[in-house]
Amino acid sequence: MKTSMTGAMTRRAALAALGSAVAAPAVARGGRSGPRRPNILYIMADDMGHADLGCYGSRNIRTPAIDAIAARGVKFGNAYANSCVCSPTRVALLTGRYQGRFRIGLEEPIAFNGAELSLPRGTRTLPGLLRDLGYTTSLVGKWHMGELPASSPLDHGYDYFFGIASGGTDYFAHATSINGHDMGKLFENRTEIDRPGYLTDLLGAKAIDRMQQAARQDRPFFISLHFTAPHWPWQGPGDAAQGSATADPRQMDGGNVRAYAAMMESMDANVGRVLAELARLGLEEDTIVIFTSDNGGERFSDSWPLTGMKGELLEGGIRVPLIVSWPAHLPQGRDSAQVTMSMDALPTLLSAAGGDPGRVEGLDGIDLMPFLRDVDSRTDRTLFWRHRAGDQIAVRSGQWKYLRSYGRDYLFDLSQDERERADRKAAMPGKVAELKAAHAGWLAQMLPYPEHSYSEDMLGKFADRPGE
Repeated sequence: MKTSMTGAMTRRAALAALGSAVAAPAVARGGRSGPRRPNILYIMADDMGHADLGCYGSRNIRTPAIDAIAARGVKFGNAYANSCVCSPTRVALLTGRYQGRFRIGLEEPIAFNGAELSLPRGTRTLPGLLRDLGYTTSLVGKWHMGELPASSPLDHGYDYFFGIASGGTDYFAHATSINGHDMGKLFENRTEIDRPGYLTDLLGAKAIDRMQQAARQDRPFFISLHFTAPHWPWQGPGDAAQGSATADPRQMDGGNVRAYAAMMESMDANVGRVLAELARLGLEEDTIVIFTSDNGGERFSDSWPLTGMKGELLEGGIRVPLIVSWPAHLPQGRDSAQVTMSMDALPTLLSAAGGDPGRVEGLDGIDLMPFLRDVDSRTDRTLFWRHRAGDQIAVRSGQWKYLRSYGRDYLFDLSQDERERADRKAAMPGKVAELKAAHAGWLAQMLPYPEHSYSEDMLGKFADRPGE
């Protein structure tokens, strides 16, 4: 049921009191005085389709561990990535701001110029703000916000890094080369390392190691577990011999639905191992666990009933699963219709940790804690996207979505038509004009694209997107 912000003041006051109680000072584990802060495990898949999880309707992939997070938490049906490709979304996640406010956020995604790009030093970030509250902060998995050593997670709020800095890598060799550019090397902190094993397994094991270390130190942890799965190359745990056949993402003759499902199910198995260790450590009840994706799915993913894919501003390119559990403090097994975006993670998690998002200047994201605690409440908001390839722009405002794609305008009522087939543009020209004007106002606040910035274009790559 939809409630206005004004009409829910009494409820909001009660929720605020509850939030204060959750974040109130208490005796921390180990006997030290101070606020008892929840652990935070933020799990992000890479290029996963909206319907690739059992709890979101998967037709051929089994994901019992991730489904169990939904059974113990809140599942969102209107969650969006900040971008239809990965690097910009990660910029927004880290900063709580639209990625277009930063030069690095204008690469869609970062391709071969990562050595020249970095988030400005001193930018307030989610891990940095949590570290200020006493958290130990780790990034396990994919960075893709510039290349080491110029742009390291250690320079932007993380205490520890284990993973890759680039967009993708061979899951067994942990390296690849495209156009003479070596990429996908495995790092621990700032040092390149050689570690045998299937990458998804290595990331799950390292997340467990970081949780154990935080428990020994009796410190709250923030772990960003950013899997590379199910991103190219299409290698399941048993496909080591397939590396040479999928060494370049521009090769269109590799992969299949079977390999993709194996990659997804391997990721789910590792999520299950991490959650089992969380329970063994006695931390399950007071740990916030989030599962989501950086953007919509690629060639072998499933987004039913949505249309579109990675690189497109159709719903299938930007609407993503989002599951949040915190058994000690949030409802369990519930759905929320609240519209969310990747950049909401910073104010939401900072608030849950007892911090004050209102003291962080310039945030574009909102604190979702009131809507997590009261899943029947929601507020309308207006969200904006742009993607240089195809001159794509999109606005979601309440139930309405305006889309411009490859020179054509569309208007959809997502409350009735989430598949984006019934174009209401001719019937409602005033709504089109209103949303176009809103987008123009937002765009004036963003940085312009540099002349040679990269933008992923799906046209001409697939039989169902042959181009002109």
